Amino acid sequence: MDSIRILAAVEGNPRSVNYLTSRFGLTKGVCYRKVRKLMALGLLKVHSKDVSPEGKRIALYGLVLDRMHLQADGGGLKGSIRRRGKTDLRVKNGILDA
Repeated sequence: MDSIRILAAVEGNPRSVNYLTSRFGLTKGVCYRKVRKLMALGLLKVHSKDVSPEGKRIALYGLVLDRMHLQADGGGLKGSIRRRGKTDLRVKNGILDA
């Protein structure tokens, strides 16, 4: 379910891992693992790189999707995700079926 929430959070606005961890209460390690998995699936990419006010380099992640259709289904989520130039992924019970 965290992967779906990350995809929804970066829709329209690229976000940093710091933003995602604070928004969803994830540890940085868990968040980076989710982001790397989504990148490996071809759903996220590094949109741009920046420097934080503290002088640390940060990456902003954005979507690489043609379409994302999700709907509530008895407490979970189901739907499909269309990747650019690749096969669709299915979402069942809030879990990506890769």
